Amino acid sequence: MTIRNRYGGHAMRGAALACALLAAACGEKPPESKPAAPKVVVPAPPPAPKAEAPAPAPAPKAPESSPQASADKALAARVKGAFGADPQLREEPIQVSASGGVVKLWGTVSSAALVRRAEKLAGAVPGVASVTSELAIVAGS
Repeated sequence: MTIRNRYGGHAMRGAALACALLAAACGEKPPESKPAAPKVVVPAPPPAPKAEAPAPAPAPKAPESSPQASADKALAARVKGAFGADPQLREEPIQVSASGGVVKLWGTVSSAALVRRAEKLAGAVPGVASVTSELAIVAGS
């Protein structure tokens, strides 16, 4: 009886061939490997000397600290105070700013009559040179 492997040869012949290859491989020396290249260690460059930080520039003065800015804030506050004392304008969301005597009004009011009233009242405050109005009429504001 003959036993064949899947490659069509005899099982004994395949086993003999495998043994022969194993025996041949055992007697041979492994191929010589090339020595690894020596590691070259390059020291890191020394840290750069720290440059002295330049002296900080003086901080610019905030415009609020100037006498004119203080006067503008005070004028806007007086106009706002006049609106707060007026029974028709006290509840209206009117914003006020001032610059050099020019008062700017913005926000919303509920009627054209209140726009005219706010402009007239702002113009009557001492120190107001002129009034610029950007008030919008919004019903129910």
